[in-house]
Amino acid sequence: MVLVCYEMLSCIRFNFEIVAHPEVCCVIPRSCKSMSHMVILREKNEVPMPEEKGTSMCVVITTAPNEEEANRIAHMLVERRLAACVQRMPMRSIYRWQGELVDEEEYLLLVKTTVQRYQETEKAIQEVHPYQVPEIIQLDVSCALPAYLDWLRMNVGME
Repeated sequence: MVLVCYEMLSCIRFNFEIVAHPEVCCVIPRSCKSMSHMVILREKNEVPMPEEKGTSMCVVITTAPNEEEANRIAHMLVERRLAACVQRMPMRSIYRWQGELVDEEEYLLLVKTTVQRYQETEKAIQEVHPYQVPEIIQLDVSCALPAYLDWLRMNVGME
């Protein structure tokens, strides 16, 4: 692993990725005025250190046919503490369904939850969703503001 100043990132080849590691020892280059300008890089093929666990947060993406259904799903997930937050946005989707090309308004829902609660979240969405085959996609979050993660964990509880 290498600790580098943000200002030096433009000089580094693309075979590195930024990672977070809480207990790294480093030397700060003279050009950097504080640790807030530092990032940790590792080669993409380097094996992660055992302490690197990710955030346990994930974002679940789903869609709803209209605002009413989007609100119903969002409220249900937050009320059951399966999600700390659900953002909903109107959008247009173009897709193929049963051999036909479909172009219609939908609502995108971004569900903030934990990896541990994903299966319950998926099941709850399927139980109330009006679509025969709803879009339910889990995206793991590798890095997030620590205070936000604390808030998320406090608001996504086990029943």
